[in-house]
Amino acid sequence: MLPTRTLTGSLVIDGDDYEWELRREPQWCTADGWQGMQIAVRAAKASGREALLQFPMPQKAAQRARGNRHRPQVHKAELEAAVRSALSGGWDPNARGRPFHVDVSIDH
Repeated sequence: MLPTRTLTGSLVIDGDDYEWELRREPQWCTADGWQGMQIAVRAAKASGREALLQFPMPQKAAQRARGNRHRPQVHKAELEAAVRSALSGGWDPNARGRPFHVDVSIDH
């Protein structure tokens, strides 16, 4: 499990090093309702394109009052699976360009 107080970290996937950072906390939006947290992932040694992983709010958290919200916990295995999904979906961490957006669907 990723520590909830840590906002950055590193991963090794298939021998490649990646760095991640929490970009956005879960938040309430008047237009769209609950928005989950967003984690940015990039290759550790390259300054290329990043993947922005959008994690959904857990269903129970979305039903709570605004004052009781909390940061959902993302397990390391879930983050690794999301990065693998981004790679198989066409994300090239060594290429230049705009961030690659991935909507992650995880049942909490």
